[in-house]
Amino acid sequence: MMEEDFWKYAIVALWAIVAVWMAWSWIPATMAAMGKSRYTVQGTNEVADLVPTGQPPDYQHWFDQLESAGFAPLGVARVQILYAASQWRVEAQQRIFHQRESGSYALLERFPPAWEWQSLSLVTLFQDGGVILTVNVAMPEPVAGEHLIRCGRDTSRLTELALYHDALVEREVRDYRRRIDKPESLDMLMAALTQHVGPDLEELFHQQGRSFLIAHAMIHLTVSVPSLWLLGIDHWSIPLANGVVHAMLRLGENMHSRNNRAPQNRSDMTQ
Repeated sequence: MMEEDFWKYAIVALWAIVAVWMAWSWIPATMAAMGKSRYTVQGTNEVADLVPTGQPPDYQHWFDQLESAGFAPLGVARVQILYAASQWRVEAQQRIFHQRESGSYALLERFPPAWEWQSLSLVTLFQDGGVILTVNVAMPEPVAGEHLIRCGRDTSRLTELALYHDALVEREVRDYRRRIDKPESLDMLMAALTQHVGPDLEELFHQQGRSFLIAHAMIHLTVSVPSLWLLGIDHWSIPLANGVVHAMLRLGENMHSRNNRAPQNRSDMTQ
């Protein structure tokens, strides 16, 4: 009798552990799917941290190219995204540079878990409130919204990324008579990112949260329903199987996310 009670409580405890573990990612995914993701960015004109010391080498790689292209340090910023799909919060650090001649901004970012300076974005603001954002991650073609044009090119060379970005800017100026907002202003950049990039990312995480819930629910149901039918809810293998499935799914998603955040062409970044 005592042994039966022990196993009964052990199975209940196992279910509780698995449920809490799954809820840790399912709750933020649910919030994201409900449209509750929030993007915030705050910047400051402190430039002391932008001077490289030689380490890490990936930052030195980008800084040398930015300096050669006439980009001057402007400030630093911290990005925070609340309910980023299945994550409660994601933070990124930005180091911001400005090229006076073209009016373009360069945003060098690093993300967890690697915290490597791999992501470079070029941003141009227009006087009508529009924004062109070019990242060094491959995108099949530019995505144009009402005020934001997003595009990407997989490269670790600033010159290649700048050529692609400048061609899109010139097309907007030539074909649509848009005028570049050239004055150097960190506040103006932060406002533009909050107004245009923020909603775009919030919608992206809304879709990812919904996809996460649908995919995970289907997989867990596929694993659980036959076992529940054959063994009943009080069998130890069912919560254990769900825990293992959840662990494998999260591991695969984390590896995929980490690989996608960095450009593939990185062979010369540490040389």
